[in-house]
Amino acid sequence: MLLPADSVLKVKTRGVEIRPFFSPDRYENVLLYNQPDPEKPGYNPNEEHAGIYTSFKYLTAPNPPSAAFALRNNLNITTQDENFTSMPFVLVQYTDKRIQKTKMSLYKIDIQDHSVGYTFQYPMKAGEPVFGPYPLNEVIGANPPPEIYGENGEPDTQITYWEDHKGSPWCISGGTYLFAYFYYPLDPSFWHPKKKAGETICFSMTDGISPQQVRYDTEWPEKIPVLKIGETLTFSGGEYRADHPTEPGLPGVISWAAGQVLFDSLNPLMDASLFFTMYQVRLAQMLEKISVDLKISYLPNSLKPGGNITVSGDKWLFNELNAGLKSRLYYDYIMNKLCFQGLLNDKSLGDSSLTEAPPSIYVLQPNILTSREKDDIMSLSGINNAFRQSIESLYSLSRDPDDFNKNYTVGISKTQTVNSETGDITETISQISAPGPGLAVVCNPYLVGPTHPYSQGYVVLAENNLSSLGDLPVALHIIKIDKDETYRGSIKVIDSDNVFDEKITLRHTADFGANPDDLIFEWWYREEDGVDQLPPGLSESGVWSLFPDNSGNNGLGMNEICMAGTGKILLVDNYFLYAIAIKAVPTYRNPGLPGQGLQIIIHTWMCIKPNWPMVGLSGLLPGLILLKHALLIFPVMPLQPISV
Repeated sequence: MLLPADSVLKVKTRGVEIRPFFSPDRYENVLLYNQPDPEKPGYNPNEEHAGIYTSFKYLTAPNPPSAAFALRNNLNITTQDENFTSMPFVLVQYTDKRIQKTKMSLYKIDIQDHSVGYTFQYPMKAGEPVFGPYPLNEVIGANPPPEIYGENGEPDTQITYWEDHKGSPWCISGGTYLFAYFYYPLDPSFWHPKKKAGETICFSMTDGISPQQVRYDTEWPEKIPVLKIGETLTFSGGEYRADHPTEPGLPGVISWAAGQVLFDSLNPLMDASLFFTMYQVRLAQMLEKISVDLKISYLPNSLKPGGNITVSGDKWLFNELNAGLKSRLYYDYIMNKLCFQGLLNDKSLGDSSLTEAPPSIYVLQPNILTSREKDDIMSLSGINNAFRQSIESLYSLSRDPDDFNKNYTVGISKTQTVNSETGDITETISQISAPGPGLAVVCNPYLVGPTHPYSQGYVVLAENNLSSLGDLPVALHIIKIDKDETYRGSIKVIDSDNVFDEKITLRHTADFGANPDDLIFEWWYREEDGVDQLPPGLSESGVWSLFPDNSGNNGLGMNEICMAGTGKILLVDNYFLYAIAIKAVPTYRNPGLPGQGLQIIIHTWMCIKPNWPMVGLSGLLPGLILLKHALLIFPVMPLQPISV
């Protein structure tokens, strides 16, 4: 009987004291009796694959007692002839220090005992490795045999059993159960009629051929780090942890060598056909450079030296673009490629300080083009059809890298396998196992609307599950997404590399992985005049102004704004208010109140104090002062219909 308790081997008393374990204060030299030579007296091989191990009950004690455990009772040859080995009992010899005598105890092996709860059914938590029951896990050791396998307990409802690239089994979800079937290597002290030491044998308590089914009832851990709706995960911690310092923090995926989404409770079977719509988060490489071919002869003259560009090493930067795009889009004139890269905290992939602790306000600018960014690039002066086609290709590549012919498939991959005999091609769709560093986890923007039935869920991420990483340890991380926890974030000023550009870009840190096209963004501002004012809609008319959306899309997908020139907004101090609303909600709004009736998601206050210097080369960057940021709750007011 192999169970996490010390009376696994029940004493056959014969009038002696029952000893479930051997305390070191009283007993010493505790050994399993094992005499495998049939030609010598006292023949009794270890067919039970028993051993003396630390007592499970006192496993973490400073000086734990030992106990006897056995793995089986079905290898003994009990026929009374020349093949006889021994009866299925275990002998333990020891010295009783109290009386200074050596003794033996005889133990009978029971498989299960339901009366005391000893069954092959155990609790475990999601995110844990699936270990064999103690001490089978000790016998298996650090290199589990590849024959070990498992099954989902509810295969039509939810997956929970998973093996990493090394073949190690894990539990990847709670609220269900799984089955595991174990194999172990033969220890030199174990007897077997056919196999030799080191060979693999199944853990079987029945016929010795079929492995024992072990059930694990799974549950989610009680303390799980929370990712807020709209929050982008790169560095460790997270806004929820900042609000609740005693709660666990989110993992820092930016520095992982590889990452993958293993389980998403919105798609509990991880059905590949639902990857594109039913998801809470996507994990992907957000900084890596992507590129398309564009011969230099096809590049318009306006984007060549002598035109409106800046030459930086092997890059041509396009001066007309705002700071957020100019730093990411460039032409590599050596390789004849149009390139787009991601930035985090103004750093690119390969920066030696990329994974260092970030400042209080930082933003991810992913290697994914939004439709607005594409339109901004298309508005460059003097561009030709070849350049436009290259931008369209770059846009598609950034949003649909594996060519699913869908709008946004970041974080999803497909592999094709050719049958060597038939030539048939099989296509497999999976969550990408993305190499790092430069990884990020982004939320699904469609979950934030009040009409979506989603309330909260769990996501399990795998770190380092890539065969090319060799022996680098695999780890699982569970995060919880709660719809009631809305990300406040901050507004980041993105400066131009040229202080004389007179351009400044404001970007909120909630970007939904460059997939904000179904969200309405409103930017409100007013001059800082030393007078405290209520938010728009609660203050007097004319105090606040809505930053115009010159695209005519009424703020749809406008997660950043660019201010240029020497207009009033750049010559005085201004407060900025940022709000996100949901496109799908009925379009009713109280005049002057941002997003009224549209389900406001995020509000952030900030103040910019531009000070454009006209001379000198040092200290020319415009200043930024973050005054305060807070979640604002607007009261319900009479609504009037508008058209969005």
